[in-house]
Amino acid sequence: MLAKISERREQLEQQLLDIEQMKLELDTAEERCVQALEQTIKSQQAIQ
Repeated sequence: MLAKISERREQLEQQLLDIEQMKLELDTAEERCVQALEQTIKSQQAIQ
């Protein structure tokens, strides 16, 4: 029983690491999108 608890705890800890990694990747993707949007807005303003 204790071995099962320990195994499950390890699985959950790995999932937490995976989630944190995914959050970092999402933050990076979001930042790229924001930068691209800002650049598009600047380009549109320059045309006007």
